[in-house]
Amino acid sequence: MGNPELREMIDLPTADGLLETAAMVVLALAVVLMIVGLIRGRKGLGMLRWAGELAPWSLVLTFGWRLFLWRMRFDPVTGFLGLESVRVLALNAVSAIVLGLAYGVYLRWLWSLPEGGPTGKTGSQEA
Repeated sequence: MGNPELREMIDLPTADGLLETAAMVVLALAVVLMIVGLIRGRKGLGMLRWAGELAPWSLVLTFGWRLFLWRMRFDPVTGFLGLESVRVLALNAVSAIVLGLAYGVYLRWLWSLPEGGPTGKTGSQEA
């Protein structure tokens, strides 16, 4: 066997398994919160919002990890190594910023929804 100091801390299949497990746990937690929120009716609106916050994370964990692996790939035919590419690094940074902004806009919309649903008011009333 080679030098024990030069081995990886975690191998790729283990990392895949951990991220898939985390995504499933987040999705299961979101589903549980949604069910409890629906059972509680009006008192469960906060739980429904928390479920709405958690649900996108399962997709981000799963597809974000796959996209990251595809960008960091090594192609022996062309010699492409994503780990050394400044373009890949910049695209990863831009992707993280855009995803963060989109999630922030989604959360702002989610938490600005009225507690009891529509109020029936169509415009502002002037005093």
